[in-house]
This record gives sequence, structure tokens and C-alpha cells, in this order.
Amino acid sequence: MQKGQRDRYLILGVTAIVAAVLLCLAVPRSIAGFMSIEGDRALSSFLKDNDRLSSLSDTVLATRHDALNWINSARYHRDIGMIKLALAASQNEESDATLYTEARNSNLTAIKGAPADSLAWLNLATGEILNNGSIKKAVSALTQSYLVSQFYPEIVIRRLYFSLPLWNEFQIKDRKFILNQMPYAWWIAPREVLNLATTPLNVAIIRAGMANDERAYRQFNEGYARSLKPNK
Repeated sequence: MQKGQRDRYLILGVTAIVAAVLLCLAVPRSIAGFMSIEGDRALSSFLKDNDRLSSLSDTVLATRHDALNWINSARYHRDIGMIKLALAASQNEESDATLYTEARNSNLTAIKGAPADSLAWLNLATGEILNNGSIKKAVSALTQSYLVSQFYPEIVIRRLYFSLPLWNEFQIKDRKFILNQMPYAWWIAPREVLNLATTPLNVAIIRAGMANDERAYRQFNEGYARSLKPNK
């Protein structure tokens, strides 16, 4: 066999091996993605309507656990943590400590696999707050959530909802993250921003954050003034 022919066979052999390896790596991911489709739909429905938690949680959890048997995805761990956190918070007077612990562990696993997942950091902070945990840890997780992604439409209001009551706990240098959200939040969800204006401090923070956006500042003040008028 001539040298040129041997080289061609060698290249073809190496190519075949690489292709086989890539296929082996792709198959589990594809199977996991297929198995999580129903859970994706259920999770999307839950995010749009939190009242449907009880009817959707089993689907999300089951599909995420099944998918994790094929691929260790940080996103699946985050979704499990988010649903378990919601289930724990939905308990009436006696919150389920086990669910909070499981939610925290899932969120920590998600963060370990994807440190830039802003939602996982927010979920971790939410668990600390709702379970009467460490305020210092909650603020640290909220700050990290802002650091890795300041502008995240799906969580902008929820993040502000938990950040505003903890304003005085944030380091002064980190409060800018909250302020920077205000115009952005206003253009996405003005009604929800008005719902956050429940205390003089919250109103002052919202106004300070909108100081450099004249239109948002004016519209917020007009909406806030209307909200103070008694219904006739």
C-alpha cells in the first residue's frame, strides 16, 4: 500500500473515531432534551401562572429527574430547586423545612455547574429569605445575581421585590445594581413597579433609579399620584 493511500485511510479512520465520539456525546443530550419537553411546557405555564403549581410541579420534577439520568445539566438542577422552593413557600403556616433544604441543595448544584446563572442565584436568595435564613447570605446571592446578569426581563420584578426591603443591608457600592433596574423595569412592567411603591423608602429608591430617565421618572410619578387617589 502506497504512503499516500495509507495516509488517506488513517485520516478516514481518525475522522470516523471522532464522529463516533461526538455522536456518543450528543445522544444523551438529545435524549435528555426530548425527555424534558413536557416539563419545559409545564414550567413555562407555571412561570406565567403560579397558581397552577400543584397541577404542574409533578410533571416538572419527574421530567427533570429523568433527564438528569442522561445528562448532568445545571439547568435541570435549577428547575428542580425552583419548583421545590415554590412548593415549600406554598405551605400554609408550617413551611416544609425538608423542601427548603432540597431546594437549596439543588440551587447550589446548579450554581456550581453554571456560576453565571442569575436565576439560580435569585432562587438561592429567595430560599434564604422565605425560610428565615441568613440575610447576609440572601443579600450576597442577590448581589451575585445582579453581577452575572443585570438585565434579565423574566426576573426583574421578582428580584426587586426581594431587594427593596433589604436595601439597607446591601453594601453602598452594590446599591447601584438596584437603582439601575428601575427604568428597565418600568418599561417592561410599569404596573408591577407601581405595586413595589409601598413605602416611602421604596418610592425614594424607585425615583432615584429613574433620575436619569426623564420620561420614566415623569410617568412613574404620574402613576404613583393616581394610585394615591381614593377610588370613587
